[in-house]
Amino acid sequence: MHLLWLIALITTIFTSPVLAGGEADTWVDVYNESNQKIKVVAPGGVGFVDANSGPVRITFKTEEHNGDTFIGWWTKNPRQMCKIYVRWGGKLYFNGTSEIRCRAH
Repeated sequence: MHLLWLIALITTIFTSPVLAGGEADTWVDVYNESNQKIKVVAPGGVGFVDANSGPVRITFKTEEHNGDTFIGWWTKNPRQMCKIYVRWGGKLYFNGTSEIRCRAH
């Protein structure tokens, strides 16, 4: 009985998408503290966050296991852009009144 349980556990571990090197669902929580709607993109996904709202969980399908570089901009002013690296499961904050700012935790 113990051997059967051990085989099932090993099979589950090695067929998991993250350990097998395949795609895994990953996410970040986005907080928009600015007064404008933003668009957030990274390889494997995109999301929109309304003004003064959050957290909004955005899920990405990617092969990156630790995190990725995110680009966010105001939808009404795409010249105001912010680029930042965020670990999966982290928090991404946008704010600013005349220019966009971002930070990650």
